[in-house]
Amino acid sequence: MNNAYSAMIANGWRRQNLLGDYHFDPDTNELTKAGKLKAKWVLTQAPQDYRSIYVQRGEDESTTASRIAAVHSWASNQSSVSEPVMVNDTHIVSEGHPAGAVDNVFVGFQTNQPAPILPAASGSGSSSSTTQ
Repeated sequence: MNNAYSAMIANGWRRQNLLGDYHFDPDTNELTKAGKLKAKWVLTQAPQDYRSIYVQRGEDESTTASRIAAVHSWASNQSSVSEPVMVNDTHIVSEGHPAGAVDNVFVGFQTNQPAPILPAASGSGSSSSTTQ
């Protein structure tokens, strides 16, 4: 297989399996519910060869190390995980948004939609035949 193609595939899986800032509690660096769900998907649904988790680097090395430790700790308590979990840090930045913010956009859209109504009848018959 062509090296460029292999690199593109690997980078795609690195982005897909990336846990970003919103996957970690900013105060404790523990996984949030969204982070646990994403990690669970990676470890159970991704193809076997691509079941590595990538962690967005924190502001300093201790934050990054805490995040990696949190993923290892969570994964070791999962019954669905039988082999050691590969967790790596990466310079890639997650382009996500907090789930609450995304939910507010969709709820706001649904709340502010006008009710579906038909236009009022004009009162004149719209028959296509006319008398000549």
